[in-house]
Amino acid sequence: MKLSENLNEVLNEQAGKEIFNNRKYMVLYSYFDALRLTNIAKMFLNQADEEYGHYKKIIEYLNTRLGGRHYPVEIEIPNLQISSPKECGQIFLDAEIETTQSLEEIADMIYDSKSYIDVPFIQEMLHDQLIEEDEAEEFMLKINSVSDMVLFDATWE
Repeated sequence: MKLSENLNEVLNEQAGKEIFNNRKYMVLYSYFDALRLTNIAKMFLNQADEEYGHYKKIIEYLNTRLGGRHYPVEIEIPNLQISSPKECGQIFLDAEIETTQSLEEIADMIYDSKSYIDVPFIQEMLHDQLIEEDEAEEFMLKINSVSDMVLFDATWE
């Protein structure tokens, strides 16, 4: 079964969202790196890499899927004015919640169109997303309760 034009379009849009998150996490990486909170900075650098990996996974899927094709979509540049480390926790969590919602909408589209061949792909993306959303929630909860950022950074995994 050929990939529908609608699904091709939303997967390309999702690829753009993954790149947007990649850039957003690079801003958070730079913020923490400038504060010399290197463990937290490294965590956001790893998050940025994961988002780029999701982008590549979508593109590879489109390239191998009958009827699928990747085309560039307009990608915003994150304009984040960060005022505190704690604000980063909310930015992180919000980004992951938005991504989950977007992927769930794609899953709905797949099931509604009975494009069952695409189910394993979206399930894998959603599984990865569940882990990322949990990580973001844990980070936000911890960073909102910490009083010593240097100690917090030193103990961050």
